[in-house]
Amino acid sequence: MLTDNQKHILIESIKQLTNPSELEKDILDTLEEISKQSINMKHAQARITLTYEKHLDLYAKVSALPTTVQKTSDQISEMDLRYILQMQLNFLLEKEQEEKYHGQNAHGNS
Repeated sequence: MLTDNQKHILIESIKQLTNPSELEKDILDTLEEISKQSINMKHAQARITLTYEKHLDLYAKVSALPTTVQKTSDQISEMDLRYILQMQLNFLLEKEQEEKYHGQNAHGNS
């Protein structure tokens, strides 16, 4: 698990890239969605779904967390969406860190 400082450093380094990989783009897109003062529920749900489609392993990881509660789409609140986006971001950052650690710079290898 990455510390908040490690996450911050990783995010800042990704923001500086001129040609981010697909994984890095997903990190930036998820971060952008989380950063919004008030999120559009449909847009946030679409972002979550797209991230799950591109990173199939994330659904199982987020769903397995003890703090994750399964709800139907009409029961989901903005707070729930923010939680899911944050958990996705955490796992995407771990994935990015792992790729960098193993010397597989994510550019073209996502």
